[in-house]
Amino acid sequence: MQDLVRSYAANAPLIQKFILTTLGNVSLKTLNVQLVERLYKTFPSLELLYKCDEGFVQNSPNIYSTSKEEHHHIGVDRSYLIDEVAIQKGFYISEPYISTATRHLCITVVYAVGDGYLFFDFRLRKLLERFDLIEKNNLFKYMNRSSYAIIGGGLLFFGVFVVLYGFYTFAGYLIAEEPLNIDAVFKPIIALTLGLAVYDLGKTIFEQ
Repeated sequence: MQDLVRSYAANAPLIQKFILTTLGNVSLKTLNVQLVERLYKTFPSLELLYKCDEGFVQNSPNIYSTSKEEHHHIGVDRSYLIDEVAIQKGFYISEPYISTATRHLCITVVYAVGDGYLFFDFRLRKLLERFDLIEKNNLFKYMNRSSYAIIGGGLLFFGVFVVLYGFYTFAGYLIAEEPLNIDAVFKPIIALTLGLAVYDLGKTIFEQ
């Protein structure tokens, strides 16, 4: 995620100019089905759009690239997304953030129209891929992430198993009512230490 943000920051003027120039060539007077289809065809990285009134209160449903619509967002105040000084130019582009609607890293472009503002959420990864600023390699990335998930998950499982084995071994000595010796204490300690190390390694890999 940090790599995406850094890549965007280094190329923000180019990306922003492209978006604003393209939007300027599209008639944005009326938000209708034809306009929505044209926008999603023009911007493959666009994943969500909606409209707000002049007070930045949403007055249209969330319209996704899948044609799905969510009407319960109508009436929500979106002014928290806006820099009211910057919007005086007729547009505003946010810094990258995680969208609560799509859970993707995105930027929001706010564009003034006659009776309010159109909000466009662009998925940052797809934007950067559009300009060849990051490699696509989607299949390789999927395989790589899947391999890490399997290995990390396996380490998590065996880490828990070894820890439980350590407790089981020590409990066996107690149930047998044998006199405690260095072996009875040392083996569970080794098992617990090894299990913790394996579990922590698995957790780190899985998170990555």
